[in-house]
Amino acid sequence: MRCSAKVSSLLAIILSAAMFISFGQDAENQKDTKKKVDFMGYSSYSFGQIVEGNNNQSDGMTNIYHYWSQEVYTGVGFLAALNDRFKILAGVEGKMWTPYAAPGVSQRQFKLRNYSLWLDQGNAVYSIGNLEKPMLEMTLGYFKYKYNPEVRNLGEYMFRSTTYPGFIINYFDFPENRLLGYQAHLDLSLDRIACDLKADLLAISESEWYPFGDFSPALLASGNFAKIVEVGGGIEFARLFSVNENRTTPAKNPDGTNNTNNIILKSVTRDENGNAISKTYDSTSHYTFRATKVMGRIMLDPKKAFQASFFGPEDAMLYGEICIIGWDNYSYWYEDRLKRIPFMVGFNVPTFKLLDVLSLEVENYQFPFQTSYKTGVELNSTPLPDDQADNWNPNKYKYDDWKWSVYAKKTLFRGFSITTQFARDHMRTLYSDGALNYTEAVARPGQYYWVLKLGYSL
Repeated sequence: MRCSAKVSSLLAIILSAAMFISFGQDAENQKDTKKKVDFMGYSSYSFGQIVEGNNNQSDGMTNIYHYWSQEVYTGVGFLAALNDRFKILAGVEGKMWTPYAAPGVSQRQFKLRNYSLWLDQGNAVYSIGNLEKPMLEMTLGYFKYKYNPEVRNLGEYMFRSTTYPGFIINYFDFPENRLLGYQAHLDLSLDRIACDLKADLLAISESEWYPFGDFSPALLASGNFAKIVEVGGGIEFARLFSVNENRTTPAKNPDGTNNTNNIILKSVTRDENGNAISKTYDSTSHYTFRATKVMGRIMLDPKKAFQASFFGPEDAMLYGEICIIGWDNYSYWYEDRLKRIPFMVGFNVPTFKLLDVLSLEVENYQFPFQTSYKTGVELNSTPLPDDQADNWNPNKYKYDDWKWSVYAKKTLFRGFSITTQFARDHMRTLYSDGALNYTEAVARPGQYYWVLKLGYSL
């Protein structure tokens, strides 16, 4: 099955890339005087508090109280239309923020302000078909990607999660991801049956989480029926093509010996007090960062079934998403696939045009480990949870199974909006060197944060 998936994925990628190159050459040869450049820009100021949270990687107990934070974001970019079908999109983004003090570092030993600048996006897009609504768009480069339009905070699991171990990341008011690679987007309208079909073929290179550079093909599709019901799904073969197999599946040490830190643990024998007294291993097999993700989603918009002008465009939508983050089971650490399935449900509370949107979201994720990425970034990076087999208890981390989020946005006038969020999600504090805390800041019941943002865009 994995071999056939590799072959079919490779053929699809080669075919799509060839199409992109050929159409790009056609665009270069076209004589079109309608070149146009549009400039984009935005800025925002956000502030808020972690009312209660934690900064302890071992027990998750509350040790953050009313921590104040603030951020200023600014972004600039341009959209250059070389002709009717070929365009280039590029932009940079930067921020000023107040970092959280790393453990053991006093407030006076780190900057109270810090600055970062990064590439927001940079890609080329070629369109085929009707210029108003192209049937096919092909994108190559570094681009923003969002497959679940209704999600405001929780969800979007396929590209905001890692596997083995599985953790999820959230960023305020950015419920999407930036991907590096290639996208072919198909958009078809079947007017006879009032159905819109969309599909995306992706070939992306890992640029955010170690090990870097691995290639992952993915296919996502959705159908919207009469604007009332939308059903979608997708599959990603994460890290199917490795640029360094020993990093994707750590089997050897630098000196060529077997990596005993990553061999499959088969069983642990314990005494009556729960203490480990012996372990058995499969020295021929190793845990891996490679994984298969499977996603499904649904959206219901009942107001489309009748004429009701007093509703806002986002009012009364009900939506949900579920994702298997890692299909394959592995002995001891990853034996139960059901523990690797987050699901979320969201509802847009009707505000009758008083607000742009008021979204309530809730999530359940029964991952039986601390949702930490520590083992994946240290010197001997392994796809193992940040726990010790000697004292691991699968019931230890039930306190962080449930997440929730309340999100509201109001546009006061064109380009200017106010956004707020109260949540207990997968947010992590940010240190002065720009690194994220390994573990979540608001993991336990009663822990949460709030944030308010004033934003303006051209």
